[in-house]
Amino acid sequence: EAVGDGRFDVRLSEAGGNRELSILAKKFDHMAEQRSAAETRQAQALADLQKSEETLRLITANVPATISYLDATLRYRFVNQRFIEVFGLQPQDIYGKHLREIVGDAAYPAIEAHYARVLNGSPVTYERTYTLASGETGHLETRLVPHFSENQSVDGCYVLTLNVTDRYRAGARLRLAASVFDEANEGILITDKDNNILSLN
Repeated sequence: EAVGDGRFDVRLSEAGGNRELSILAKKFDHMAEQRSAAETRQAQALADLQKSEETLRLITANVPATISYLDATLRYRFVNQRFIEVFGLQPQDIYGKHLREIVGDAAYPAIEAHYARVLNGSPVTYERTYTLASGETGHLETRLVPHFSENQSVDGCYVLTLNVTDRYRAGARLRLAASVFDEANEGILITDKDNNILSLN
């Protein structure tokens, strides 16, 4: 009766001396044990997958970069929390939208070729300048990684964008200092703490 109800956790007892029925009962018990073990493995695999997904969500939500995934038609399928904060949009305002709709008509032509390249299977890294409403400019570094399907066609791309404004400004200050050093009319000598000459213009 339990088997008829779809329950496989029952065990058949020895069948009163009937050898064939006894063998059948043992085989049934073995099948029930195998099914129970398989269900336990499946439940553990599901728990591991859920834990892994939660860890990935925590990581993507807390990195200081925007992370997104676009499909092969350049429509957003995933964005992290930082992306939502930077663009000031809700997920429902982003998912399914084309890249051009999110970055805007002014910015899209400057990045369109990079996305065409990644959709052709090549990783891409590019930098671009942006301007805030206040007029302040900043610099972004974007890395595009193609997502290949099992048959090696490109299904979309992963996008990671970092704000590199501080690094860019530090580099500009170093370049300015180097140009002042190289172009100075006076002689400039740089030494270490033991007065060994390190550089001379």
